Amino acid sequence: MGGEGNRLERFYGEFFAWKINSNNPRKYGIVDTSGPGGIDGGVGPTSDGSRRVSIYAQVNDLQATLDRGEKLGGKTILPPSEVPGTPAAT
Repeated sequence: MGGEGNRLERFYGEFFAWKINSNNPRKYGIVDTSGPGGIDGGVGPTSDGSRRVSIYAQVNDLQATLDRGEKLGGKTILPPSEVPGTPAAT
């Protein structure tokens, strides 16, 4: 969710190859991940210009995906790290 829903749609649509349909009165982008195990969701504008994001995505190569996001204008805030006791860390 952010101040410019259409800009977010373009970024995340290209970044993850998601299909996003915002053809509705609220201009809320309904996300279709089209992938096995994907979690559909939404992208859209906020009325007060605030920004927030929660994304859960499964990718084959995390670093390559983050690199692609940076080429599209995104920024990695926290680099990948292992969380002790989780399946990825074992």
